[in-house]
Amino acid sequence: MNKKLKILIAISFVIYLFVLIYVTFLNRVSMHYASIWDYARVHMNLIPGDSIKLYMKMFKNDTMRYIAVVNLGVNLFLLTPMSLFLMSLFKIMRKWYVLFSTCLFVLIIIEILQLLTMRGSFDVDDLILNMAGAVIGYFIWMIMSKSTRKDGANND
Repeated sequence: MNKKLKILIAISFVIYLFVLIYVTFLNRVSMHYASIWDYARVHMNLIPGDSIKLYMKMFKNDTMRYIAVVNLGVNLFLLTPMSLFLMSLFKIMRKWYVLFSTCLFVLIIIEILQLLTMRGSFDVDDLILNMAGAVIGYFIWMIMSKSTRKDGANND
């Protein structure tokens, strides 16, 4: 990859990180509870599938469908760009276990910080959907890189 393209990708990655911070923290109102434990009782889901089931029920309701689509869609595709950026910028990230470990680490930090700052929730379904998005990004990268290699081989 040429140097100018790598710089453009790095700048785009920084912009993406600012958007990620905005979406996960800054566009949310901090809640006021007596303690972090009171907040956690209300805003923590550790049961896989609980939130997803709720959104699927909301999807059936015409007035709630938008909320369900936005929540599921944002959570599903939030980390797709991250996996693409990481694999573009760092060759080590092209190993699936390094990429997914890094994405999972970042997600756990985000979920914990959302809980501690009372600007969101710790939801295991968010982790599941976000990791699915990272997997989507991984497969997009794999398909694009195979396509690029084939095109390059045909042009020689």
